[in-house]
Amino acid sequence: MQVISYQIQLLQPVLVTGLEGDPNSANSLHYIPGSVLRGAFLGAYQREHPTEIIDAGNSALRTLFFNGATRFLNAYPVKEDTRLLPSLHSWQQVKGEEKSSVFDLSMQDKPDDSKQWKRFGRGSFFRLNASSLSKHLVEEHIAVHTARSRVHGRAVQAQPGQQGESGSVFRYISIATGQCFQAAILCDFDTTYQTLQSLAQGKFHIGKASSSGYGLVAIEELPLSPAWREWNQTNLDDNLVSSQ
Repeated sequence: MQVISYQIQLLQPVLVTGLEGDPNSANSLHYIPGSVLRGAFLGAYQREHPTEIIDAGNSALRTLFFNGATRFLNAYPVKEDTRLLPSLHSWQQVKGEEKSSVFDLSMQDKPDDSKQWKRFGRGSFFRLNASSLSKHLVEEHIAVHTARSRVHGRAVQAQPGQQGESGSVFRYISIATGQCFQAAILCDFDTTYQTLQSLAQGKFHIGKASSSGYGLVAIEELPLSPAWREWNQTNLDDNLVSSQ
């Protein structure tokens, strides 16, 4: 197996949403799913091969994008040149004590049932050091938009019987520009590795609303350590202290 590690610098806010939420607004995930990145690389492949028909029945294309022989990992935020990982649901600490020890309740019982407990770093990412667990929150960008009429190019009052609500206000909560994320591609075959490595550079549009000032990113391949692993197993013990 070969690994392509790359970083994603956000040049514009990025909006990648789940299925839930208010239809009149969009709240972005705080990471970039591998499925979104696969789509971005597929688009780059199409630009490199404009005459080739994208057919999932093509064995070479299936190996590149569709059959699991190539895995596009999620892009998570970077802090001090380290790719962070999502905080676990099972990590708990005493409510109101931000500097208290963190316990992994999938491995042990609560040490004190008389206290209130909460999830450590809900919606955050973490880095595990020798003696501390630090959490990181992704910065958000909030913008309010007004729906416009496709005919008039501006907001107009909808007439009786017409579909749509031109002039309605909606809100986007996206990942703020300027942040850096890291991801990786796992390739089972050398030919796949070589093809995707050649695409892992340049500017891409990812996510929603690319025509409205969202989604522009710069991708750059990173040097890869021979011992690269997404996660190195480390035991979480009772003396591990959390820090903001």
